[in-house]
Amino acid sequence: MLPANVQGKMLEQIHQARPQEALATLLKWRQTAGAANGMRAGGSLEMKHYSTMLTHFGVCSSEAELLELLRELNPLVIYGSTAAATYMARFGSWVVRELLAEAAAGIAMAAALPKEALPGAPGGGWGRNQNSAGFLLAQSGKGGSGLFLEGNSSSLPSYHGFKKFDCVLVTPLSDGDEGTGSQGCRVGQDSLEAEVQQVPFPGGPQGLTVKLMGGMIPASVFGRECRVDKVANRVTHSRVITAMSSLCGAAGVSDKAEAAFRDLLLCEYDSEASGFASEASISGEVVETIAPRIHQEQRSLLAGCNPSQHLALWAGLQRRLTLVQGPPGTGKTFTAVRLVKLWLENVSGPVLVVADSNVAVDNLLEGCVAARLTTVRIGRHESTRPELEPYLLESQARAKLPRNSNGTERRELLFKEEMKILKSAQVVCATCSGSASGVLAQMRNSFTCVLVDEAAQVTEPVSLIPLMRSGVNQVALVGDHRQLPPTVLCQAAESDGLGISLFDRLARRKVMPLLLDIQYRMHPVLAHHPSGAYYEGRLRSGVSGRSRPAPRGFQWPVPEVPMVFVPIQDGWEKSEGGTSQSNPTEADKVIQLVQDLLAAGEVTGDQIGVVSPYAAQVRLLKKRLWKVENAEKVEICSVDGFQGREKEVIIVSTVRKNSHGQVGFVADPRRMNVMLTRARRGLIVCGDAATLARGDAEGWGKWLRWCWACGLYLGMPASSPQLSEEAFSLSRKSEAELLPAAAAACPAAPQHSNNTNTNNNHNPQSRAAPCSPKPALPAQNFPPSLSVQNDPLSPPPSRSAPHPPDSPHPSRSVPYPPDSPHPSLSVPHPPDSPHPS
Repeated sequence: MLPANVQGKMLEQIHQARPQEALATLLKWRQTAGAANGMRAGGSLEMKHYSTMLTHFGVCSSEAELLELLRELNPLVIYGSTAAATYMARFGSWVVRELLAEAAAGIAMAAALPKEALPGAPGGGWGRNQNSAGFLLAQSGKGGSGLFLEGNSSSLPSYHGFKKFDCVLVTPLSDGDEGTGSQGCRVGQDSLEAEVQQVPFPGGPQGLTVKLMGGMIPASVFGRECRVDKVANRVTHSRVITAMSSLCGAAGVSDKAEAAFRDLLLCEYDSEASGFASEASISGEVVETIAPRIHQEQRSLLAGCNPSQHLALWAGLQRRLTLVQGPPGTGKTFTAVRLVKLWLENVSGPVLVVADSNVAVDNLLEGCVAARLTTVRIGRHESTRPELEPYLLESQARAKLPRNSNGTERRELLFKEEMKILKSAQVVCATCSGSASGVLAQMRNSFTCVLVDEAAQVTEPVSLIPLMRSGVNQVALVGDHRQLPPTVLCQAAESDGLGISLFDRLARRKVMPLLLDIQYRMHPVLAHHPSGAYYEGRLRSGVSGRSRPAPRGFQWPVPEVPMVFVPIQDGWEKSEGGTSQSNPTEADKVIQLVQDLLAAGEVTGDQIGVVSPYAAQVRLLKKRLWKVENAEKVEICSVDGFQGREKEVIIVSTVRKNSHGQVGFVADPRRMNVMLTRARRGLIVCGDAATLARGDAEGWGKWLRWCWACGLYLGMPASSPQLSEEAFSLSRKSEAELLPAAAAACPAAPQHSNNTNTNNNHNPQSRAAPCSPKPALPAQNFPPSLSVQNDPLSPPPSRSAPHPPDSPHPSRSVPYPPDSPHPSLSVPHPPDSPHPS
């Protein structure tokens, strides 16, 4: 085994961001031990010690040096299997790189903020910077432990964003130090790395208590004014490492469900064919502990669903793991809440409902409350919508405390009340990271069913946090891998695989997502192209064109079809610091469109959304919209911030216009899908057709040619009168005509089964699959355009000016597995009426 003194020395060096020295210590021990090969083969480092090293490294470490150390350590770790070793080596390095990337971005922002801008500076600093504090006096911590940085309401204002376990840099501000010049020490180069241990609280000292990462506190720091800059937070990272350690460690498996989920997650990495079952067979296993009998109250839960929702619910009620794919407007949250209610009818104990973002958690909480479920939300007040704060666990517990309690007694009473509330709850809502918070960590074996919403936007390591809780028996991953992927800061780790969610990985491994195939949001013509481009024509419309009339305030080329591409003839894109793009000419046009819609009076500001893929364009649009009368409620947002949202009218600003046909991540088909599917009644897309078509021929190019064919390209007549007429006729169909017409056109689909258990009468994979509807318009039938003299998609003339740098997120084609026809269940009753989104 790796001796404790060697581990301790290495850990101290890793703390102090000196991984190269830690590697030297490891190699020296190997040489001294004289048994490097034997140690490699047998394993000599317990998982808990390796996890500590993965968790507590200095965030200022060199990435290359740290990864080299991990490569040398990984063969020494005692794993449960070779598949587990491979999994930990891959994902462990990715999550380490992700935390380093987060810290690097934080350090760069802090270094760019001069001390004159800090809170407490003469003149009050600049703005409300939540991640920095200035002019804090460094003192010895209570009992000589740590470092106490004393401030006041000016230097450490109430709006500060510091939290326990934040990674911070402590930098002396004093002038005149040798080598630092008149501006004092430099952030990053001359900073001390520390971790926040305590933040100000009512009645407590006004200051931050921090613990330096390894080593002693330099005596020269005491008595000096310092700045503190938050650069990262270790909480989620630490919980990810704990979950991965639970998955990959050598500890014995406690029950069948835990073994099934371990096999499900690791079998792709089993190079030795150790007998893992396939992901499809594991996920399709019918859970033995559930033998659902449909009582009258359960029938009522199913009766209001369309057939695809019914199928997803029935499968989710029985299978070990279910993927529910919810395209835009298909009632994904509605279906998720129904599944939670069905679980509660058939299993004991509360259901854990999680999502990666607080916004998604609030949406789930709202749905559960509306369904009259006893629901508790784990989280902070500042992360929760104000109207939902009464459902926070802390709010409910504090309301039950006696008024005369204080101090230690009050904390103990608060914990007891929280545990009582949790045990009586039917549903507990939290973020994925929050599902491992302190109070929930005490509830072992409490959650047999876990639902992860927006699962396609969660990195796989983060999704492990709720899934690796002990006692989990059933899981439903609800999301859409054809929309936005997880947000990953480290581009190298993203391209290596961290950007692939567990939902997406399992779908690629032939775990079949159950598609919710009727959308209730968009005008049917708005839904047509996304259906053909992203869902193989299977997405049908449950709302008619008559119920989504084109809003006044814009001269729609086809009045019955509220969709248009508006070409921006002038102007060029501008690079904003090399990291984002803006287009002032296009911004002016967007503002004019907003003004015209508001002037017509049919739609109000809160019914209009403006979406752009670039943060710089969002900032520019917000600045210019501020001057528009009655536009204060118009929402301007990035594409990433608008997934799951909708507005009556959406205006899309695509931004890109250059002579090279470079469009960056605008070409991502998932991002394009989100942009085109937010509108209910009207979609206006602004951009340069030549740049978009040249930079993304398969995505934007096809959509533009389809618009041109149908007469939806502003200023151009329809190039295909037949397609234009078909779009017009689609707008006139009623709901009853839309759905049966699509179903009648379908060929019969083959039988399909990937479930090894064929004896269960409720097996959802034992029946014929429903057919996929043909699209109402031939989406691939684009007219030729290259020979047309006035082709709007031809490239603009070159400019002599150099082209600005492209987006740091390069475009890439995303390989999607072909969707198998999903299996069917007979439905007791057809839905009485389409479910509103």
